[in-house]
Amino acid sequence: MNRQEGEIASKEMILSDNCMVRMSIKSSNGKIYLDMRKWYKYQNQNEFLPSRKGIMMSTKEMRVILPIIEGIINENDKD
Repeated sequence: MNRQEGEIASKEMILSDNCMVRMSIKSSNGKIYLDMRKWYKYQNQNEFLPSRKGIMMSTKEMRVILPIIEGIINENDKD
């Protein structure tokens, strides 16, 4: 997958043959953001396309929310 404009780095996690999650660090207006969204490969297409639904947060916001997410997972993990 090619780097998009404003993108600094990215990682992808394949969920199925036609769905992945892409997490990108992006720069916009002098600020750094994390953009996380699902990408889909639609019928008769060779490449993944981004969905409209996603989340884009500043790195400061992400540092606050990550421990909360981890706590929710740890409290509810049944594995």
